[in-house]
This record gives sequence, structure tokens and C-alpha cells, in this order.
Amino acid sequence: MKQILLFLVLIISLVGCRTAKQIVQPPILKDSIRIVEKLVAVQLPADSSFIEAFFQCDSTNQVIMKALNEEKTKRVNSQFKFTSGKVARLDYKSKTQPDTVYIRGKDTTVYKDRPVYIDKPVITNELYWWQKGLMWCGAFFLVLLLIAIYKQIKPFI
Repeated sequence: MKQILLFLVLIISLVGCRTAKQIVQPPILKDSIRIVEKLVAVQLPADSSFIEAFFQCDSTNQVIMKALNEEKTKRVNSQFKFTSGKVARLDYKSKTQPDTVYIRGKDTTVYKDRPVYIDKPVITNELYWWQKGLMWCGAFFLVLLLIAIYKQIKPFI
């Protein structure tokens, strides 16, 4: 009976539990895409117009427009109207587009995967002084137990 009890104690002490090792992996930042729609101001080039009209009076004192010269940029829309009679009249109308145009634009930001490296390793399972003392006592008693088992088995060898 004593030998069976000693054998069971030996098996229990050799099969002790061991904590699983914790593997610390650096966290990985995930990639993401952020699209923001915003209005982008676009400056249009300057615009100008130049008008030159040549008028002449005939024998009946009527005003006659002989020539009309107009130079303008693409963004100027103009209209002319000339009426002659007792009073000659030249009507000129022009319209221009605004100097700044706002266009919808998309601003895209892309974040890629990148690991974060930890400079200093963090110790997660550090033993207290009394836990280390218990470990040394357990090792000492395990050696004593092995010596006692050896003395019990020695006569049978």
C-alpha cells in the first residue's frame, strides 16, 4: 500500500500543469479608404472685350454705321442693336460668367496595413518573491522524493 501511494504521488508530481505561453503579436493597423466629396474652387482666366464702331453721316444727316469690330474672350456674351433715324442709338449688352467656378471633387485617403513594433517587451507573467520561494521549495521536496523512491527501489534492483 505504501508503495502504491508513493507511486501515485510521483505520477501526480511529474504530470503537473503548465501555463500556456502567451504569444504577443504586434497589432496590425487595418487598411481603410476614406472618400470625402468637397467643392474645389477653380479660377477662370481673365476676360476682356474690345469694341470699335465706325459711324458716318449721309447727305440727309442720317447716322450710318459703316463698320463694327469686336474682339472678346470666350466667356463674354455680347449683343448689339443699332437703330438709326432722327436719333441714332447703339445698344450694347454683355454678360460674363463668374470668375470662380466650384467643381465637385473627391478627396481619397488610403491607409495600408502596417505592423506596430513594440520597442520594449512587456512582461505579462512576472512571479512574486513568495511564488519563486514556493517553486524552490517544491524543487527541493521533489529531489527528496526522488531520493526516497530510489532508496525504496534499490533493494529490488
